[in-house]
Amino acid sequence: MSSAYKLMGSLGTEVSLATSVAAALDNETFHDVTLVASDGVQVPANRVLLAVRSKVLETMLMGNFSEATSPSIEVNFPGAVVNAVVEYIYTSNVKLLTELNPDKVENVEDVEEKGDISDHGQEEFQMLISLTAAAAYYNLPNLCDSANNIMETYVKKFPSMSFAVLEACAQEHPAISNNLLEMVLSHIRQNKFERLNERVLSSLSSSVLSVILSDENSKVPEYKRFEMVQLWSEGASSDQEERLAFAKDLVKDHLKLHLVCPEVLANSVAPSGLVDIKHLADAYKQQAIKAKRKYGVCFDEKAMSIAKPVWSGSNTDTFSVACGWKSDKMTCPPLVNGCKYMWAICTSGSKAADCIMIGVAKHSATLNINNYCGCQPSCWAVYGANGYAYYSGAQKEFTGDGAKFGNGSHVTVTLDLSHDEANNGSFSISVNGAASVIITRNMKTHLNTDGYVPVVSCYGGNGGTSAKILSIEEVV
Repeated sequence: MSSAYKLMGSLGTEVSLATSVAAALDNETFHDVTLVASDGVQVPANRVLLAVRSKVLETMLMGNFSEATSPSIEVNFPGAVVNAVVEYIYTSNVKLLTELNPDKVENVEDVEEKGDISDHGQEEFQMLISLTAAAAYYNLPNLCDSANNIMETYVKKFPSMSFAVLEACAQEHPAISNNLLEMVLSHIRQNKFERLNERVLSSLSSSVLSVILSDENSKVPEYKRFEMVQLWSEGASSDQEERLAFAKDLVKDHLKLHLVCPEVLANSVAPSGLVDIKHLADAYKQQAIKAKRKYGVCFDEKAMSIAKPVWSGSNTDTFSVACGWKSDKMTCPPLVNGCKYMWAICTSGSKAADCIMIGVAKHSATLNINNYCGCQPSCWAVYGANGYAYYSGAQKEFTGDGAKFGNGSHVTVTLDLSHDEANNGSFSISVNGAASVIITRNMKTHLNTDGYVPVVSCYGGNGGTSAKILSIEEVV
């Protein structure tokens, strides 16, 4: 009996099934087949282990196919992906997924602060797409889900990757999840990328770009849609002339050039070579007719003045308040990206005349007329009483004594959204002809597809206050 106990004691610790199978991954003794990847990488494996984990591989390796007896099998996936699939079959884990985590993409020089990704990160993302394709092909749904989850994280961090996913779907990619597809469509439609990635766009097929441009649910501004076509046309390609010709057709068939700011038409669209003079002339013609008929634009001045601007609530050029805070917005065309705007307001009233806020709001935002604009979402304003800037519902910072104004002040407001503006879009004011003071920068960052609109708030308590519109113009 004692000898039996001694014998059992000498057996040591038993290794688990999972550990044993994982160890077989690197044990040449168990290798009886070699998978040859599309890039020539050879991945040794065991037929039985592959077959028991994948019905597809079972049919291939154990059925009546030539692969059942061949010592090597060619597979149409890159070596890193084939290695990952074999590793997953053996261990249910994949080191590659950890390596491809988007948090590991370094913010090197070619990665902008928002919305773009380096070449290195693009290669990693394409590897994820290949991995999902392989997982779907070999019927490994959990691996496919894991890869899709990481791709979703990539797209959230780098929205420009949405185009690569859409391209994969256009090629009848079987493994892109519905959640991921809905996310990328939303990003593209809502213009969630700060700047477009030239490499990603140039890799798109013409059919995918055509689908993007013809999407009726798209909220992307027209100038951004033109930029997509322009970057695509400039992408490296062996058929450059054919690509350029197709790009011209895309602009002609899908873009409404009259919705592009005239300054952008002149400085960006015209020199691109993608639009002929006739279509440019048609765009300018439509803009001029609309400006004259709908907004009363006068063309006999150095700046295009909008005739008879009024406040929407009173339908007059003067907004007056006798009691409490009230707000109103100006009836004028949306103030859009690519242009510079100036308007002048004269304040008047009693001792409380300095209780006035002047600013801008998103054109589509709902303005609460019974409160001051500085406390409302999607509004940016300066408070004349103290020179403080307000935006999105909170007091932010003191902009200087030059931003203070009161009774009888002449305030000139400038919203500069032009392309060469150094502050990414600035909102500034000049009081009584003094030097301009910047109230808020980075206005382009908040710009929605339908632009901004001037707003004002007055407080009436000691006789009332008012704000009169003197002029508004688009500076050309």
